[in-house]
Amino acid sequence: MKKCSYNTKDGVHYDIANVASEDQSKALRKNFPGIGWKYDSTRDAFIPPKMFDSYVLDETSCTWQPPIAYPSTDAPGRLEWDEANLRWTSYDESNQLSHIWNTSTSTWDAV
Repeated sequence: MKKCSYNTKDGVHYDIANVASEDQSKALRKNFPGIGWKYDSTRDAFIPPKMFDSYVLDETSCTWQPPIAYPSTDAPGRLEWDEANLRWTSYDESNQLSHIWNTSTSTWDAV
């Protein structure tokens, strides 16, 4: 059994007000684990399941990150990662593809 902290996420320990704690020695094993998570003894960290093949492990947070950063502005619908095309997409209420994240302009392009 490995000791961990409910208040540790992405390698950062948070206090009761959900603010990064001054004492980061409490940030045990990078993340509080969930079902399906693995303990990596080399990194001394709990790592979540990999969601997509294209995702890469962030060594600092021990979380999986997409190859294209999460969009910097709100999506005009439900945001999803499109693994087949390696891009962020947005869907409207009727589940129709409505926008694609443009990494060159950092804007949502209508489809």
